[in-house]
Amino acid sequence: MNDYNLDFSLERDTPVPRSDMTEDELLALVQQFPDNLVYSTELRLRMTQHSRMEEFIDVMDEVEPTSDIVLQQALGYVDMLQDLDLGTAALGQRSAQSIRLLDDLIADNPYDVPAHYARGLNHLYWPQGLKRAERAVQDFAFCIAVEQMNPEWDFAFWPDIYVAFGDALVKSGDAAAGIRAWKEGYAKYPDEEALAERAGADESKAYDIVRRERGIDGFTRPDPAISDIRKLWRR
Repeated sequence: MNDYNLDFSLERDTPVPRSDMTEDELLALVQQFPDNLVYSTELRLRMTQHSRMEEFIDVMDEVEPTSDIVLQQALGYVDMLQDLDLGTAALGQRSAQSIRLLDDLIADNPYDVPAHYARGLNHLYWPQGLKRAERAVQDFAFCIAVEQMNPEWDFAFWPDIYVAFGDALVKSGDAAAGIRAWKEGYAKYPDEEALAERAGADESKAYDIVRRERGIDGFTRPDPAISDIRKLWRR
């Protein structure tokens, strides 16, 4: 699992940071334990609540650049997409900055599943005409292949990846393949509400769902919760 960056045993063994812990205390823990996503995620989410995403990314430049820290910076750019003052061009720029960091992670480790998933999500929200959905399909397909080869591996985002894979296929123009991906995911993860909705869709409804959730013609802001990765260790 380590080769695919899917071992979160350290995070599962880490106590939830105290609510009264200051940002300086959290940053000290991040600097001491840069490979523990618990502390860096808590700091990022707290700073995001106060619209200080850019400051978070700058602060992470002061920390040892492990793959987890670079992932947090990439997610910080995703958090910036919630800024309602950003126009379409600026949204695209922030997403591209996130993608560049994820490209670096994948260049260092082509098997990094979280990086592939995050990069695919970035591509998924771009306008259909820019053909980014096809790139998202490639990233999600890699993740699905890993899941199928290793069904015993516990990764909380497997159901989400099936959702996103089908969405990307629909957005790229292959609604039939997208529906098949949703049905396959639903058969494995019947408790996932997004898969339950999608598995029964016809091609017309499939396109409507993707338009609503991912956008079609313009750059769409993702759900704010998309970068909250705490379920990896909180289950």
